[in-house]
Amino acid sequence: CRTKAELTLAVIERYAENFHARVDEIQASDEGGLEKLEAYARLFEETLRRQRGKAVCLGGMLGCEIATLDDDSTAAIRKFYRRATASLAYILRDGLDDGSLHPTGDPEPLAEMTFSLLEGALITCRVIGGAKRFRQTTDQLIQLFLAPHQ
Repeated sequence: CRTKAELTLAVIERYAENFHARVDEIQASDEGGLEKLEAYARLFEETLRRQRGKAVCLGGMLGCEIATLDDDSTAAIRKFYRRATASLAYILRDGLDDGSLHPTGDPEPLAEMTFSLLEGALITCRVIGGAKRFRQTTDQLIQLFLAPHQ
């Protein structure tokens, strides 16, 4: 019989593998940086739409509970966050390179900020607004990356 810690780790690893496979597809696409950023945000929206708003990102949920996790599960969640934000930084750099995005600042902290907003918006909109509100929030976020800042 597996322990709770082993099962938790297995679920985290499976979730991360599926999420990162989807992100890898986005990164490998021929789309521009803007389209990749939009597709990345839609991954979170899909989660919100699943089960009529009852689903939530496992990474976000367990991130909130990190103090209660065993060392291996904690390491797996941290690895998930690092890879998720690294992927976003890659997408932001793509957008800079192709001219479709104009973020102000270093892509790595901007990626962390963006990931934090997506996770937080997923939770908030699950409570007070649903998928429509989530789309409005993420569309507004993406607008921040479009126009060159003066």
